[in-house]
Amino acid sequence: MFPSLAGLYKKYEKDGLHIIGFECQGSSATAIGDYAKAAGATFQLAIKGGLRGAKISGIPQGFLFGPDGQLVSNDVFLSTNGQFAFSPLNDPSHGTLLEPKLKALFQEITSMPIGPGPYTKLAQLVAQVKANKDLGTVLSTLRAKQDSADADEAKEAKMMFAALNGAAQKELDQALKIKAYNSANALRILDKLAAQFAGDAIGEKAKAEADAIKQKQAAQPNEPQAHRMLQQAKNYQANGMPDQAKNLFTEIVAKYGETDSAKEAKAKLEELNNK
Repeated sequence: MFPSLAGLYKKYEKDGLHIIGFECQGSSATAIGDYAKAAGATFQLAIKGGLRGAKISGIPQGFLFGPDGQLVSNDVFLSTNGQFAFSPLNDPSHGTLLEPKLKALFQEITSMPIGPGPYTKLAQLVAQVKANKDLGTVLSTLRAKQDSADADEAKEAKMMFAALNGAAQKELDQALKIKAYNSANALRILDKLAAQFAGDAIGEKAKAEADAIKQKQAAQPNEPQAHRMLQQAKNYQANGMPDQAKNLFTEIVAKYGETDSAKEAKAKLEELNNK
């Protein structure tokens, strides 16, 4: 299952998939590190993981959470045909293919909030937001309607604008915060915002930042692979596996010396060697 999880993560990381592996059977740090490297796993790993309160039927046990943090399934498994499946909480006896569900959950990530409402005057704009259609135009319209002579319309416009603009700004800030160490997810967010909010300042800022990342990627084509290895090396270091971390940092520097991740790996390596 572990190598298959590694493949699933590489396939959907850019869409927002996060995988955290918890070791809970007392394996040594060295054994875990060697196994993860052999499987090509670059997702986050934790040693001495606890599963207290979880419904466990065996090891390995997979759990699926939605973008809202709510549990979707406590039974994610690799089926006999080699595809991941899961049992819904409301129908634990029924196995359902996982990847279509992941795609549906990724779609939820793209939905933008519009505030509590109710919106009786702005029903058309509500539909437009729910369809993720021309949100830059929606913001412009809402700005204008905040000064409407119709008090109810003005109130609704202010409420919707605050929710929509605030959510978009929050996503933009998050992308800018993570772009240095997680360019794949940052680019996913920025491209989405640029498309959703075309014509608005947020969309223009997102497009400019996305273009800068793409230019950097073109200049450093090996950066994505170097970055995945760097994240794994950092996981080793954070989980008390300095030897595995050193080996992987060294490999990154040797293979991908021209990348930003290699520069960071070199600094991390020097830090470990000086301890």
